[in-house]
Amino acid sequence: MAAAISQENKDSVKELKEILSQYHDFVITTYSGLNVVEMGEMRNAVREKQGRVKVVKNNLFAIALKESSVHKDIADEIGNQLKGPIAVTFVGADMSATSKALVDFGKKVNKVEILQ
Repeated sequence: MAAAISQENKDSVKELKEILSQYHDFVITTYSGLNVVEMGEMRNAVREKQGRVKVVKNNLFAIALKESSVHKDIADEIGNQLKGPIAVTFVGADMSATSKALVDFGKKVNKVEILQ
């Protein structure tokens, strides 16, 4: 029997679904070892490319994907790959520019790995 989902988690899933409806593309990264300043720098680098970085709970992100009309077809495949602490970068208009910002930042701090 599955445990009941808390209201806080329901709200988080709702927020993730809203973000997924606005940003159809996303990149999943690790962020272990980043301090607050470095996380802020990563967010700023992505924001400059019209993207958005959000630290998410794996199971809540998997639920949001399954409930997303755009992403439900890939939800199981991606959900199975979600391990450990992750951040999702929601991509604006330019996937290449946003991905480059993540790669460049990852090289700079050597603590970020692109997973998907």
